[in-house]
Amino acid sequence: MPARSNALDVLNRSEGLAPGRLGYCRASMYTRETLQRAQVGQARHHSLPKMPADHVYGKPYNSETNAVAKCLVWPTHSPSGQSDRRQLPKDFKRVNIESTKAGIHYVPEWIRFAKDKDFRINPTQRALGRLHKSTFPAEMCFGKPTRPSTPMGCLLAHAYKTNWDQWAYRSV
Repeated sequence: MPARSNALDVLNRSEGLAPGRLGYCRASMYTRETLQRAQVGQARHHSLPKMPADHVYGKPYNSETNAVAKCLVWPTHSPSGQSDRRQLPKDFKRVNIESTKAGIHYVPEWIRFAKDKDFRINPTQRALGRLHKSTFPAEMCFGKPTRPSTPMGCLLAHAYKTNWDQWAYRSV
């Protein structure tokens, strides 16, 4: 048996580095990661530690016993007759009229004027239909008219097949 130049604990530590080899262990064997091998079933010392056995991955689930009851609760307060002024929509028509009377014609001045005055729609006028949306005639169309179909467009849209199928269905 060859003489051992290292202590027994050094040899046991080096078993993970060079298993089955006895002899001289250099200091670089413990510092260079390329020379180190993990022992079977053990994590390397430079990697993340193992999680404890009772560790649970993910977020904790906070269950509430009365969650459904909270969802099915309706507000019990009755709304008062007066509404909050900030809840009402801005009255841009009045802002435009008043800014013209004040001699304001440029946009930055108009923005400052609208912020300073803060005209809101009167709730009674709102109820009387001042915010009534205009209705458009049925024959009125918006946007550009559709382009007429081309032979290539019909080919890409399988229009010829659809037309032939309809003709074949009608002739049967």
